[in-house]
Amino acid sequence: MLAIVWLPNCQDAPCATGDGACDLSLTVLLYHDFSRPPDRIDGLGFWIEGDRLSLPDGSLVSNWPDLSSNGFDATQPTMAEQPTYNATLFGSRGGVTFNNAADPGTNLILGSNYLFSNAEGMTIVGVARSDTEDSNVKYLLDFGKNGMGGYGMMYSSNSDGVNVNLVGYTPVDAGGASTSTAAQISTSASSIFMMVVKWQPASESGQTLYLNGSPVAQGSVSLTQITSDEICRSPTRGGGSALPLPPSGTTCSGGNFSYGPVTIGGQSKRSAEAGRFFVGDIAMVAWFANALTDTERRGLECYLSLKYNIAVPQLCIL
Repeated sequence: MLAIVWLPNCQDAPCATGDGACDLSLTVLLYHDFSRPPDRIDGLGFWIEGDRLSLPDGSLVSNWPDLSSNGFDATQPTMAEQPTYNATLFGSRGGVTFNNAADPGTNLILGSNYLFSNAEGMTIVGVARSDTEDSNVKYLLDFGKNGMGGYGMMYSSNSDGVNVNLVGYTPVDAGGASTSTAAQISTSASSIFMMVVKWQPASESGQTLYLNGSPVAQGSVSLTQITSDEICRSPTRGGGSALPLPPSGTTCSGGNFSYGPVTIGGQSKRSAEAGRFFVGDIAMVAWFANALTDTERRGLECYLSLKYNIAVPQLCIL
């Protein structure tokens, strides 16, 4: 953050008026947030961005490379479930189009590359545009069994701002929360979504959902970690019967269909999946194994605001 102070010149030492006080007739304070890309923030565990894909326009996406040092590429071997790359979805920048035309809809998964955190929290961020208004909110990112034994974010457009259309959740069975809001967002609008979850220290714990840089929903959490103890995880969607149940009391009932991997653009588990796959365009998704500080969050929002021409409250500079 940068502060610029403009003070008048004082002609008479020691810059005093008749009463001995300095005459500061004009003082201007301007606060800026510097743009900060994901790889300049500690804890980056996963990062995909559409304009980094090297594909012909209109190609099916079987592999969306992870830009973090982990190399957790998002993949989809089944052609019918592969989303589509478009080189100019977000102005001059590329993105990936997901749909719910079939059951299951298009999606990408991380397989056995699970995104866990035993640090002080975690953060999910995405830039997307929904092409549908639907009371059955669609998944941007999902891992595990929805809000009981999983975490993620869901979003659909909403022209009247009446129905809930933005949801962030962590495993309620393990002390997580579901935070949601009814935000007025048209089908043509690209938006920045972020969920920051902090569980340590307990005195600062909480879960906050942000839309275009503004907090829109908050919840209390008693989580202490996000590991295999809290998540109904499996390398494949609906392939978890051979895995032991998490010991922390997380409900993974439902057999195979209640387990799943980190999934982009769709539901992680298989049960009740119809109509829940994202319909629209995704520009980027990133995940951090810690709760971003306010300075880190604003810097990341500035990076996305300047790149995708999305207004945020703060004044941003490169």
